[in-house]
Order: sequence, then structure tokens, then C-alpha cells
Amino acid sequence: MRSTARVPQVEQEPTALAYPDLLVMSARSYADSLRANRDALSNAGRAACDRLLATLESALETLTELRPEHLAFGARSLDDITTEDRGSFVNQFVLGTGWDGAPILVMGTEAAENYAAANAEELAFHCLYVVLQLAGGSTRILHAMAEGSTWAANVKDWSLPVRRYDFEPNDLLQLNMGRPRTWRILAEVAAGSTDRGVWSALFDGRTGIGLGALTYQIERSAHSALKATLGTPPTPVRLEFLTREVIPRLRASANTLLLHGFGGSRWKEWWPADERLIQAFIGSPDPIGFAWTHKVRGQSVEFAERAVTASSTLERSAAPCRVTTSGS
Repeated sequence: MRSTARVPQVEQEPTALAYPDLLVMSARSYADSLRANRDALSNAGRAACDRLLATLESALETLTELRPEHLAFGARSLDDITTEDRGSFVNQFVLGTGWDGAPILVMGTEAAENYAAANAEELAFHCLYVVLQLAGGSTRILHAMAEGSTWAANVKDWSLPVRRYDFEPNDLLQLNMGRPRTWRILAEVAAGSTDRGVWSALFDGRTGIGLGALTYQIERSAHSALKATLGTPPTPVRLEFLTREVIPRLRASANTLLLHGFGGSRWKEWWPADERLIQAFIGSPDPIGFAWTHKVRGQSVEFAERAVTASSTLERSAAPCRVTTSGS
């Protein structure tokens, strides 16, 4: 694999957020959105909304001291909502997976999940993710959130993780990296090698630096889709949050932006938002000439890189947006 990106070294696995104010803003913005939409919900939806708001407020108050008994909302709390309720629970301010101070900022299209009302458990986990982050990625809190869920029943060993779940989720999930899934591809990019003996160390939950220390993965759209062709580009609210709040902070520590996925053949629908995200990262309003022509193991990707000075402060590169091609 060839990559011109320079990945700054991370000396040890992080345990704390680089931008905790961003997480608090995310949680409060989500709570405000829930309150604004509450009256339009069904009776079951309003009851679930109230439980979720109570849980959010407890998490904002206690942060890493959050205890299982503070969780008024759990994996089964949306079981009775209607199809019309579903959209009001989608968190347009949801943040990502990994350390927010990572040197590589990765933006996929949307979560490969199913938030349909008939699959309320998955939507409930989406709602609770910000609570888990406020609680410091605690596996104990995650276990309590997941009580009664089919997802929890499939976890083989809850004692495995020694690192934050929101930073290194595969410590618990133990996904098979034998096939080129997204996390494996990102590990190859971060490690600069397709040699399994090199990149697989990023999934060793016992020692060393994990994938989450090097890559921060956040979705462009807050909605979910199991197929790229069914995805929905980010809403105006989501796009404003990403370009005005998220990226301006993260660009202080990330020197590489990696976009992957583009809505299948519908990339032109995604491009207006994608261009704004890239412009926010490189700090320039100039038009971006990307055309999604590069692939890594069949996945379309584009890299935008920003120069790192000797003093480790980031500046706009003389070539403000350089595309690099990677291939195996």
C-alpha cells in the first residue's frame, strides 16, 4: 500500500477526550432537539423521550461517575414507538468512534445500521451512544444499557475490554478481521501496510496503541442505511454541526481527512455537503475538484492532507488539498 500521508506518532493509548466541550455541546444539543420535538410524538414516543431526557441529564451531571441506576432509558425503551416517531430520536449531533484527538479524521457516509421502528433496539443504542461517551466509554454502563437486548446476548465475554469502548469497540466486539471490512482497511491505512503482522497489532486489546488512537471515525449523515445506495445525505442541521463545531476543533490535531463511501452511484447528491466538509478541514472556501475516482480494496476514498510544521501546529498547505491514491 502506498500513502503519502504522514501519521504523527501517538505515544500511548489515550484515556480522555481531547475536546470534552464538544461532547457536552453534542449532548445538550441533542436534548434540546428532543424537547423541541416531544409534543409531536405518540404517547409511547413521549414516554420514551422523557426517559431519554432524564438519562441525558443524569449523564451530563455525573459524567464518568454515572451509575447503572441512573439509566432511565435502555435498549428496550423504544419498543413501542411508531414509525412516525423514529426520526425524532435520530441524533443529528452524534459524535464518532475513536479518540477525538487522533491524527486521522475518517468520515463515512452513515452508520451501517437499521433505525426502523421495527428494529427499535438498534435505534435505542444510537440514542444512548452520547450517554456512553459522557460516562467515559464504560463497559459497565454499556452492559447496563444493553440489558434485555439481542445484541448483549451475542457478546461473548464482557470482561475482555481494558480500554474505553467508544475508543476501541473491537476489544469487546472481537470482529473477524480476516475480510477487508472498513476497520481493517483503516488499520492498514493507519499502519501504512497491508501486512497482517503490522496492522493487526492495532486490534490487540491487551497492549499497545489501538486503531481508535490513530483514527476518529464520524459519519457525515446521522441517519442509517444498510446499503450505500439507500443512504441519506446529511441534513442542514447535521452539516452545520460538523462544519462549524466538530471539524474546526478536530483540525487542530488531525492532519489527514479521509472520506469513504459516497452513496453508490448517487455521489453527486452527497458532493455539495462533502465539499463543505473538506473546505472546513483545510480552512479554505475554494472549490474542491474531487471526483471519487480512487479505490482501496474496492472502496472509494479520498484523502485531504494538511501540512504539519516543525512545532506541530497545523497550517494550510501550499497545495491546499492534495489527493493521494492508495492501492494494494
